[in-house]
Order: sequence, then structure tokens, then C-alpha cells
Amino acid sequence: MIILKKIGAAAMMAVFSFVLCFHSFSQPIFIPFRVGDKFGIANEKGEMKLKPVYDNVRLCKMDNYFMCYKVNGSAYTSSLIYKDKIIINDQQYFGYYPYNDIVVAVSHTHLKTWSYYTFGNELSHVYNNKGQRILPDDYSYVDVFTDFDNDNLSNEVLIATNHLNGAYSLYVFDKKQNKVKKQLLDKIEVEEIDANEIHWSKKLTVLTKSIGKSAIRYTISLTNQAYEITQENIEPRSDYDDMFWDAPVAEPGYDDAFPNAPKRKVLPDAYLQTVAKRHDSDAFEKKDRIKITSEKLNPKYRELIKENGKFGLKSVSDSSELLPARYDELFNAEFAGFHFTGYIMRTDKMYGLKIYPFGADAVSIEPIYLMMPWLEKFNYGKLGLHLIGLYDVDGSFHHFANQAGKEYYKAQ
Repeated sequence: MIILKKIGAAAMMAVFSFVLCFHSFSQPIFIPFRVGDKFGIANEKGEMKLKPVYDNVRLCKMDNYFMCYKVNGSAYTSSLIYKDKIIINDQQYFGYYPYNDIVVAVSHTHLKTWSYYTFGNELSHVYNNKGQRILPDDYSYVDVFTDFDNDNLSNEVLIATNHLNGAYSLYVFDKKQNKVKKQLLDKIEVEEIDANEIHWSKKLTVLTKSIGKSAIRYTISLTNQAYEITQENIEPRSDYDDMFWDAPVAEPGYDDAFPNAPKRKVLPDAYLQTVAKRHDSDAFEKKDRIKITSEKLNPKYRELIKENGKFGLKSVSDSSELLPARYDELFNAEFAGFHFTGYIMRTDKMYGLKIYPFGADAVSIEPIYLMMPWLEKFNYGKLGLHLIGLYDVDGSFHHFANQAGKEYYKAQ
């Protein structure tokens, strides 16, 4: 069970990233296009729709939303673009987080907040997708519970805010009327927030702090497109209960669990280079980078093969071929951790990809790129369109391409 604790915006957005993997495959596709040293916005064909005036662009979790930065030394301004329209223009926010029709914009602040898990204190504001502020205050963290309405059919949305003093509020916002319909919780002190049941049973629970008195557990439910709240008193735990609450549980090792199992012998094996994407979460205006390290292959799972001076990979468990032995160089890559893993392959000066989407068939792109490729978005906006980031010899992001090798870049 996942219990959501108080952490900063950058970390919390990562926790909820699975909620934001939203695709509307009927919408037009827009892609950042680099011209010289500047980025603009183009359609899927590469036709420019917004002039290239930005020094850097980052994709938001939702397709067709872009964070665009103009950098001047150590100073920068940012804009949020949806498709080919500027929603928020030249502001001091370092990041934008779209949740369907709601946008959370986050900046750094010198004010003291409780966001102690982040690199610096953060200040969040709430907008609609027309660029209008819809909640007036400054917040240290904002969450929009889109799992209550996965298909974005309801006019109402549940928005949670943490105020700068750490107090917690919960609002039902009417998107059609563009105003708060009702406030369910008003600046309470929170111990735990459990959002695990939203996806399955449309329930959110919030437990208040208890100091010398009972705590209150609020349950927020979505019934017939309306949000309802109930509450119950929770008696404080006894000291006896707490003696065992955090007691460590010993986990047996392999030899302990299977005492008669033969000792495993680890054999010397080959090394495989690994590519990882580095994302500076404290300075979003900086370009993403990739880093290459070398890691030893685990001989229980994979084996490096070589034929006629070319390299490939084989699965040890069933001797199946993961990559045929026809590449000059191989790189291991976890494009999106558990959800998208795979390999980068080089033949001569060209690079390709093999992508393993969780629960789907592997996708192979034979070497067609002159720069090191990285999977940025799988099924970007429509099935079969995969957005690939290309990185220069220094490891810095340069421009985008698609799975067919079309590059969204021209020198001038």
C-alpha cells in the first residue's frame, strides 16, 4: 500500500507520473522543432507553427504540452505551450504540470515552506488550460486527482493544496463555471493521505494529526459525478501498539530460505555500456543530458555474443536471441524504468533502438540516427508514433526525431 507523505512538488509529480500518461489519439500532433540554436513548435509534418525563439524545450507528461525557456545567463523565463498556443507566457516558473484541464505552475521561492525533500523551497500556483489563475493563493504543493475521472468527462475536479504553513485544503473546482464549487477541507493538519483507492473505488482518505486527542479520518468519494465527504474519529494508538509498529522483520536470504540448494557460482562475464538520462530537476531550463557508464552483465540472465567482429545479445534462460550479432556497439537503456526498457545499437556511425514496452511487443528501429537516440515518448499522441530525443557528442539534448528517422531540426 502506498501512503503519500509530504514531499515537494518535483518528487510528488514523479509519484503521480503514471496518472498523467494520457493519450487522446484523435488530436493533432505538435513537436518542438529546432532551428539553429532556438526551438519553436511544428506539426507532425515539420511545418513550423510557432516561431523558434526558445533556448530549450521540455516535454510535459501530457502530450502536446511543452515547457519552453528563454535563458539569459543565470536568469530565465518560461512559457507553457499547448499544441501551438501559448498558455502562460514568459514567467518565472521552473516547471509546469498539466492535469487535463488544470495546470500547476511551480517556481522557486525564498519563503520557508515544508517542502524539505526538494532541492529548494517551492511555490505553486493553479491555472486552467486557458492560462487563468483559478485559485488565488500561493501554495507549497498542489495535487489534482485525475484518477477520479480518467476520461476527463466531468465538469468537476478535486484539487488538493498545501499552504505555505503546511496546512491542507481540498477543493471541488467546476471547470465549466471556472470557479470553486465547494471546499471540502479547510487548512487542516494532515498526518497521512492515502490515494491508493481512487483508481479502483473512487475514494481518497485523509487522516489528521492527533495530539492528545482522537484523529479524524476523512473519506472523499465520487458518487454519481458528485464529490461527497464523510468523517470518523480514530482513537490514538496505545504505547503497547507502537512497540511493534516499526519492528524490523528479518528477510531470509537465498541460502537461508533454501538451505539444501547448491551454491551458485558467479562466472566472469562481459561488460555492457549503459546509457542513462540525467534530468536536472532543480534547473528545468537546462538541457537534458545522457550519461554512459559500463556495467557487468549478470551471467544468470544475458550473454554477449560475437560473430564476424559484430556483437549481439542472448538470453541465458531460454537461449533466445535478444539482439542479432550485427552491431559494432551495444548499450543497455532503461528509457522509463519498469515501463520501457531496451537497447541502443550502433552500426558504423548510425544508431538504432530496441524498445520493450511493458505488456506489449518489442519495437525495433534499426540504425538510422547520426546522434545517440533516447526514447522520450512511446505512442506520442497516436499509436505507432514514437518521439525520439537525439543527443550530441557531449551528451546534451539536441533535437527530436520520430521512429521513421524524420528529424525536427534544420541548421537555419
